[in-house]
Amino acid sequence: MWERRLPVKKLIKIDNLITAFTVTRKENFLFPGEVHDFWEMVYISKGTAGITAGGKVFECGAGNIIFHKPNEYHRIWTVGEEAIKFTVISFTSSSEYLEENLSEAVVTLSYRGKNLIEELQSMIGESETLGNYVPDEFLEESNAVKLAQFGNIAELLLYECASLEKNVAPKSRGDAKTFTAAVKLMNKYISQPVKSQQLADELHISLSQLKRIFKRYALTGIHEYYLAMKMERAKIMLAHGESVNKVATELGFLNQNYFSAVFKRETGLSPTQWVKSYH
Repeated sequence: MWERRLPVKKLIKIDNLITAFTVTRKENFLFPGEVHDFWEMVYISKGTAGITAGGKVFECGAGNIIFHKPNEYHRIWTVGEEAIKFTVISFTSSSEYLEENLSEAVVTLSYRGKNLIEELQSMIGESETLGNYVPDEFLEESNAVKLAQFGNIAELLLYECASLEKNVAPKSRGDAKTFTAAVKLMNKYISQPVKSQQLADELHISLSQLKRIFKRYALTGIHEYYLAMKMERAKIMLAHGESVNKVATELGFLNQNYFSAVFKRETGLSPTQWVKSYH
């Protein structure tokens, strides 16, 4: 009997679970933001959340899920007077399929997707903690099967989200539009020591207005945000095997020694130490 065997390639694989929690936060909630080297998805169950993802600003309502790729700055806050309930699941994955299909993606979950996220929520419960948190039972070796089941369901959710239309667009008016345009300019000039006044001039706004916009959406100064972008770009280049000298040159630093000093000040490790820790 003729037999045909089709190899099944797993396009999405969660390697490590970092956080998994659901919380409710009242009006005026504001999470100041973070950058980390793993994936994160945030599902809104109730209310409306403002979310900064990289250089874009979104408003996500109940049923929306947003994905933050590694090394992307992001933060979340309540919009309006209603409390928000949201679930955060963060994880490591080397899947190129995720990078291609879910980077900065915001989708409205399908019926199947909602069933999957609700199953995940039932496994982790609701917490009062907002931070690096996973259910205690996941930490017990006797619950390895439950953790594996959680990971498998989460992978199914990722496949489902990757197949959906990215139907939530970033805000394109007012200060949010200006913030996005400023971040685009920073990426354009990433190899140069651009001054804040130059960015304001090209955006046709005052420097004080630009500073206010960055405080609103990034909770930091313009220079600090630009330097953080350079450091994250440096990490990507170093991870891909670029020399410290080339990274320093392409990111507009005066020399390799100055870049190394700034990198260590910002990350706590020298470029060489960071490469060793990464691998």
